[in-house]
Amino acid sequence: MIVLIPCHSLEDFPIDRSPEDANELLSAWSALYHPALIEKNGKLPGWDRASSPSMETERQLVIIPPCCEWLVSGEWRYSRSDATVILSQESDREVLVELALKKLHLQKHGFEDWFVQAFHAFGTVHLLSGLLTRQRHYMNMTDETLLREHLLQAITEYRAGESETAKEKIRQAFEQLQQGREYFYPAQAFFLDLTLTAPGTLSRKLQHALENEPHVNLVLSWECLQKMKAEHPRTWDALKHAVQENRVDLVTDDPGEVPMPLLPVMELMEHFFRSRRQYEEMLGVKPDFYLRSQYGMIPDLPAFLSRTGYKGMLLFSTGGWKINMEGQSRVDWQAPDGRKLDTLVRYPVDADSEDHYLRLPRTLGRILEGDYAPTVTFAHYPGFTKRWLGDLKRMSDYSPVLGRFLTLSDYFATTRYSGKTESLPVSLFQSNHLVRSIEEEQPDPVTSWKTRHIQAEERFLSLGLATLNAAVIGNHPEKTAKIFAHAGSIPMMTEEFARLIAGREKREKTEEGYLLVNPQSFPQKRLLDVSDLSVLPDKSETVLLAKQTGSKKEVLVTVPGMGYTWVGSGTAAVAEEETPPTRRFGFFRPPSSSEPPLAEQTEEGFFLRNEFFELKVDSASGAVVSLFFHNKRRNHFSQQLALRFDEKEREKDHRSTQDPNFGYSLMAADKIGILRNGPLTASLRITGRLMHTDGSPVAVFEETLTVSRGKNRVDFEATLEPSLLPSRSPWVSYYASRSAWGNRLPEPRLGIVTGTCPASSSYLEAPYFADFRDANESVTILGGLPFHRRIGENRLDTLLIVQGETCRSFRWSAAFDTEYPMTEALEMLSPQEMLVSRCGRPKNPSAWLFALEAKNVILKHWEPIFPPAEPEPPKFDYSVREWGYGYDPFPEQEKEKASPEYVPLAERFKNASQPVIGMRLYFLETEGRCVTAPFRSFRPVKKACTVNFLGEEEKVMECDGEKLLIPIGEHEFLPLDLYWQLP
Repeated sequence: MIVLIPCHSLEDFPIDRSPEDANELLSAWSALYHPALIEKNGKLPGWDRASSPSMETERQLVIIPPCCEWLVSGEWRYSRSDATVILSQESDREVLVELALKKLHLQKHGFEDWFVQAFHAFGTVHLLSGLLTRQRHYMNMTDETLLREHLLQAITEYRAGESETAKEKIRQAFEQLQQGREYFYPAQAFFLDLTLTAPGTLSRKLQHALENEPHVNLVLSWECLQKMKAEHPRTWDALKHAVQENRVDLVTDDPGEVPMPLLPVMELMEHFFRSRRQYEEMLGVKPDFYLRSQYGMIPDLPAFLSRTGYKGMLLFSTGGWKINMEGQSRVDWQAPDGRKLDTLVRYPVDADSEDHYLRLPRTLGRILEGDYAPTVTFAHYPGFTKRWLGDLKRMSDYSPVLGRFLTLSDYFATTRYSGKTESLPVSLFQSNHLVRSIEEEQPDPVTSWKTRHIQAEERFLSLGLATLNAAVIGNHPEKTAKIFAHAGSIPMMTEEFARLIAGREKREKTEEGYLLVNPQSFPQKRLLDVSDLSVLPDKSETVLLAKQTGSKKEVLVTVPGMGYTWVGSGTAAVAEEETPPTRRFGFFRPPSSSEPPLAEQTEEGFFLRNEFFELKVDSASGAVVSLFFHNKRRNHFSQQLALRFDEKEREKDHRSTQDPNFGYSLMAADKIGILRNGPLTASLRITGRLMHTDGSPVAVFEETLTVSRGKNRVDFEATLEPSLLPSRSPWVSYYASRSAWGNRLPEPRLGIVTGTCPASSSYLEAPYFADFRDANESVTILGGLPFHRRIGENRLDTLLIVQGETCRSFRWSAAFDTEYPMTEALEMLSPQEMLVSRCGRPKNPSAWLFALEAKNVILKHWEPIFPPAEPEPPKFDYSVREWGYGYDPFPEQEKEKASPEYVPLAERFKNASQPVIGMRLYFLETEGRCVTAPFRSFRPVKKACTVNFLGEEEKVMECDGEKLLIPIGEHEFLPLDLYWQLP
């Protein structure tokens, strides 16, 4: 028996064939391994060249694959005797076997299906192992005589009724192939069978797989799980039964594929928890594996997943997205804080395409070169696989000739110590969410993210204030319950804090004093209008500046982190303070006795200035044309509003393509006026038009520029009313604030959910800030507008309006030489006007209650810890029953419950009527520097320990009375439980 193949030897066997050709070759080869055919011939099948086959006439059966028929000469066909059975023009293995058995009168062969399938699987693996040997450029060391003996003995034992002995002989035949492979590569390869799901694949085929497969690695999204339960009850029952028998490894797909860098950190943590908890509530088990199939991740994702309870991650998608990790199949993805997660990165092959099986030897040959854990993943939808996957699974049941099939749990456990520790490239952290949001017509694709972060910051402030109040109150459960009943209101929590600190009820508005509260972990500088005070406050350690212009009184106050500052009337009028000379006075000229105004109009244009810099606005365009620091000469910053035209409109631009303004609208000011001029704040209001180069208007605008003493930044507010809307390509056509700076600064750092992150793209997603800096200077764009496009080396477009954006008013800032931009960004997102209350003078005008003494570490969330709830006593039925009294030995089956390891934030204050015994604090390192952060508490600390996201204790910290030393890794998001010594 032979099969004709389109090559001269196995060394040049054509493995790069179409799926149809691959199926024909595999079918023709493996069909000859039917046990009835081998039994009749007494030997194993062979092969010959299709272009010049042997002229021998002893062949009883010849199979010619359809893809080889054109190579076989007519002379050879006519020279065959009538005893030779030639099968051609058939590509299906079952059809070929049926025809061969019929031609040779072997239809009643008596072999069971499992025995026949084992022989066919051997034929398939025999071919693939031979091709693998040639791919690795080794000689075939397999003993073909032993192979024939083992298979013939298996047939003999089967005929004798010894099925187990027959299985052992088949196993020995497979082991002979394995030994031949181990001569040139002794390491073990791993195969994974991954079953994917989609809304249209949840019915009969998935049910059949769950009921009949010994184990299923199932990728099941939350949406598919809900749809299965609602619309496919039989599949749902099969899934629950398989889960109970531990025959399923669940892989949770990312619900909604959220862009992680754009989310607030607590919302991201809740996202992971909610996903696992939903599965547990419905199935009674939590998924151990996570699939991220799109870009838009964060560097700390391994830490988040491991702290949430996940054991492994799959980092690819069958839609074509993949990551190349220098030939590795799995890596230990290391987060910046040092935590690792087992991650499978090898892109899967399509199990429903025959050509992948024919190319399997080459695939294995490549990954065997330097892969620490050689892995091939076969991905498919339920029922959509070719028979060759079944052949490989049967091979694995006998001997791992090419590789062993493992469950995901076994795979990660087996390869635990063979992975390579990697920090994945920065490109993974860039998503394409803006384009997708416009394609899906999501509302407000730009400002919706800013609104989301502002709301998250308000939740943090209100809960932080409530926790601060509870810490001041101490062991008074009734008062604590009243506080947390209104924990969502920042004004109410601020007033309650003022009442507690002042030691008496809030006084009338005539009371001379303001209390400024700061729930953030870092100190803040705040401008406060105190015009209703009778006397300007005195300068002090907390009142940095105090100025009065006419009846207008303003102060610049510093408020300690997690503390407060009280400002009241001073004892006498404060003398005006001299300011360093501005650049316009000249470098060597003595300072003038008169201080220049903060806002000024001259023949050169309009100026805004403070003690740090002087800003000039062009009278004709209304753009910021220069910003000079008083101690430096060159221009540091410029800004303007513009529309970036789409490709069609850009063709009308007559300017040179080398012009930095090519393709952008022109800015023209109709009116510029000084809106405010002191004492500590100055503003310019600019109204005008954005125009095409031909003079036609595309939008009208109103922009306000504000500078303040004590702050090294410029605040912008703009309102745009476009008459020409951008196109559907958001990164090509948009309204933006265009920023430029004089020096060529390095690649930007982006402010994302876990702090600063380097960027490698021109399309930036940074919900907190985009920071450009070198050793001498920095420019930081703040304000919560998340999308920026870098143009060249010293220009940046901050996107304001894209298609689908309905908001027309925007706020942002440009800060200079900011050492820690994350604190500036959070300060801008905070509603500072809500954190001020009128009250009497407290005993200490300024104090902190808790202090975090590391500037690169911030507190992202803090909440109270209540005593654990006591378990409810069991409920007994004391009614008389026929079988006895008081206890039912067969209660109704209880509903499935989620484990108590995680409680959502909204449910954590049900025990607010109990005393607060401590706090849970979530620290975040923002600058990528390991640090030991000192933390102080005004209450004596009884115990402090780090915990994971599930609330399980990890490490007890050393505590010295009121001071803790907390080691924090790079970008680590660290939960810590702190317990007080209560009286």
